[in-house]
Amino acid sequence: MHNAPSVSFPVGRFVLGYRFIRWVSIVLAVFSVSIAWPTAHAAVASVSIAVVLVAQLVWIRSKCAEESPGHLSWSTAKSKDVLGVWMWQSSGANTQPFQVELSLVLTLQNHMLLVIKSSNFPARMLWLRAWHAPERWLPMRQAAWAHYNNQRQPAPASQGK
Repeated sequence: MHNAPSVSFPVGRFVLGYRFIRWVSIVLAVFSVSIAWPTAHAAVASVSIAVVLVAQLVWIRSKCAEESPGHLSWSTAKSKDVLGVWMWQSSGANTQPFQVELSLVLTLQNHMLLVIKSSNFPARMLWLRAWHAPERWLPMRQAAWAHYNNQRQPAPASQGK
């Protein structure tokens, strides 16, 4: 990971994922209602599906509102023992950056899907887009890829004699 420069990248809210979940839930609910309608318990099944759909859409709306944009940063370490640190800082007043664990889920030419985890909040998906900060896109991709490759490699065995 020694080739990955320190970089900070602006991150917006991940509404794309919640929109996808919303549309899938609507399609599944319509499909379920169309199957349940001809049965003997059509009214109960249809009402139950509608209640579950509304509850899921309210949950999706609240999750979208909870997530705030922020900055994801990679800082290279000064010592050889530690490779570096991923940090997350939410936008807004009085927010302090804190260390996170990063997982690379999907990388495309101009987009990356990442998951960050921390003891401060539950796992969160981040959708990074090159157009948010084009001048910092390549260093961010390089840092994420180097981190991913470093996680996949086994720890080196000691070379003692």
